[in-house]
Amino acid sequence: MDPTFENLKQELKKKNISLSYQRLKVLEYLTQNRCHPTVEQIFTELQKEIPTLSKTTVYNTLRILAEAGLVKVITIDERESRYDSLDT
Repeated sequence: MDPTFENLKQELKKKNISLSYQRLKVLEYLTQNRCHPTVEQIFTELQKEIPTLSKTTVYNTLRILAEAGLVKVITIDERESRYDSLDT
């Protein structure tokens, strides 16, 4: 079962990560799309809902989430990384 938006907010709070709509949406996207998406895939899908979203924000958010242990980085080769949400 996928965590709710509220569960995701609690996970970010537990890890002392500032809450932002963009961070929540990236984490939510990863919990709902278990297909090892790339930054480009995440960005393309979320930009439909958040037109002001930048690719830099997605990269920075994924880095923060990975450092906090909420996201796993899967390196395919030196040119491509994919991301998975860890079960919260």
